[in-house]
Amino acid sequence: MLPRHGSRLRRDCGRGDSFLNCGDILISHTEGRYLHGSIADVRRVGATGPEGVVGKTYFRHLLPHADMLHGDGWLPAALPNQRETEHSVRELEPSARRRGGGSVPAAEGWQVGTCGPATDGCRILWDAHEMALRLLSTLVDPPEAIEGALAPISPVPPAELAVATRAIVESVRTRGDAAIREFVREFDGVELDVLAVSPAEVNAARARIAPTALAAIEAAAAHIAAFYGAQPRGDWFSERDDARFGYIERPLDRVGIHVPAGKAPLPSTLLMAAVPARAAGVPEVIVCSAPRRDGSVDPHLLAAARVAGVDRYFRVGGAQAVAALAFGTESIPRVDKIFGAGNPYVVMAKRLVFGHVDIHSLPGPSEIVVIADQSATARWVAADLISQAEHGQDSLAILLTPSLPLARAVMDEVARQLSGLPRAEVARACLEKRGWAIVTRDLDEACALANRCAPEHVELLVADPRAWLPRIRNAGAVFLGGYSSEPMGDYVAGPSHILPTGGTARFSSPLHVSSFLKRISVIEYGESAFRRDASHAQTLARAEGLEAHARAIEVRLE
Repeated sequence: MLPRHGSRLRRDCGRGDSFLNCGDILISHTEGRYLHGSIADVRRVGATGPEGVVGKTYFRHLLPHADMLHGDGWLPAALPNQRETEHSVRELEPSARRRGGGSVPAAEGWQVGTCGPATDGCRILWDAHEMALRLLSTLVDPPEAIEGALAPISPVPPAELAVATRAIVESVRTRGDAAIREFVREFDGVELDVLAVSPAEVNAARARIAPTALAAIEAAAAHIAAFYGAQPRGDWFSERDDARFGYIERPLDRVGIHVPAGKAPLPSTLLMAAVPARAAGVPEVIVCSAPRRDGSVDPHLLAAARVAGVDRYFRVGGAQAVAALAFGTESIPRVDKIFGAGNPYVVMAKRLVFGHVDIHSLPGPSEIVVIADQSATARWVAADLISQAEHGQDSLAILLTPSLPLARAVMDEVARQLSGLPRAEVARACLEKRGWAIVTRDLDEACALANRCAPEHVELLVADPRAWLPRIRNAGAVFLGGYSSEPMGDYVAGPSHILPTGGTARFSSPLHVSSFLKRISVIEYGESAFRRDASHAQTLARAEGLEAHARAIEVRLE
């Protein structure tokens, strides 16, 4: 049995080793192929298990920037990349650190070597410390492995989820508040007589949280309001002879915001949607979130609602809240557009109600891609990767770097920092599933891979981040430099953290003031302009077989 992917191993070397070098070994993405330290992609053959004696090992490919050689045998037959491999070996030879005998293969052929008597050691042993972040290299690993690491979660929901959510949505549509109370009882364990949170309860929440928490909410709201208040908006017109064309902007009449409140309440999400809505001039803002077991709502959420100027708050969350906002019930009014995040049932409900109401986005698991060079601080990179991993096991956390030493240092840091984290198990599950350190040829390739991934967040932790910003084409938000940590954008920077996920940054944008506006086209013809263009309009109408259209123009020419 081979060690599982992502494990960190320890090589225990005896006196008989020749090419073997004591130190860490990092498992690559497929069984039987290892990335030893900072050197080569090799295949192990004949080992008997995690504590078995190492059998023959051969190199498949050597990294040009390798600084050591490992292995107890050389590849005896030519491969398509043999010349490239030989070239890499020749470049490596002066700096390679080898223990004992053996020689680098000559250009005319490959010499098979051995480690020496296997009884002298050269054993692979499990290390109790396992690496959560796994290592890949574009120089070593096949393209499909890299593509797999970058791939988003499938947007196609399971059939059973769709069926269950459709039943919830239809029940709320036809039965209103009665259905909502049943679902709140079933899913939240609460009997609710009144769905709305009273204004008095909202106002009192400010005094129920710590002064520092209230100050942080107020500071975040002020930054968000300043950012969205400064965004350009307004009507626009263009004139052509005796005609004027353009559009007028109008805010939506009423919007709804679904705020997750299950495992952890998210007042930041409330602020990041409600404050921009107010900046856009929306007359009525409604918030829905699930109640706690005692039927109350977390006071941090209510305090944020008060600061943001939310008009009405309902203690209803989940798919039933989305359905209520879409269709309206006796208590909850119908809205024009729904914002906010939620679990897969919430996202599925948004899919089902679209068309009855506008949907801002279908948010998926959180994503971060850190592009870093040798100037980056490994502790900072690791902390930012973990910050997104703790959202859930389906989150994506990737480091792209041309520096293998940095990649290894970040892997060590991730393992160290996880040990003291309250949500360590959640973050570890994410990193073991969707956490990668990918070594690239250069920063150009790192940027190209980030664009292919099109993630929610990209950090540029490089020596000159502004110089590399033009290379980023697909991302929800880009964070420049070491002090622009992604969590700063989550809370206080100003731009909303409601961003495209799941690769949708290829074609969609973050929440913007225009997300709360609609544009109405305006067309104004004078007589001279009308007579000039009328014949073309008549010709096109008749080409489409719409004679009444043509005659509506014709009567004005008589």
